[in-house]
Amino acid sequence: MPAGQWDSSAQYHNDYRQARSPDEQFSLGRRFVIREGMSFQIRGEFFNAFNRLQLANPTGAPNAATTYNAQGQLTGGFGRIDPTATNGGLPRNGQIVARFQW
Repeated sequence: MPAGQWDSSAQYHNDYRQARSPDEQFSLGRRFVIREGMSFQIRGEFFNAFNRLQLANPTGAPNAATTYNAQGQLTGGFGRIDPTATNGGLPRNGQIVARFQW
């Protein structure tokens, strides 16, 4: 059934078929009032705060043969996850912002 069409069968959501991949952000800030009309704000923002790695999806067809390179390391086959590829999930990073307002 094409997307957006009514049907009597069960719904199919193809964007919910992988394991969840959490990615937390964290921020902390404080505003200091210097005097009327003047303030100083400082804040820290952190992205992927717990440094969660998102591994790539498994590759290979069910009938794919297992392959190895000259060093004996696994290079292919059904269900292999490439350890050098990631599926999003940038490394942990952050920034500090200071703002003076008058």
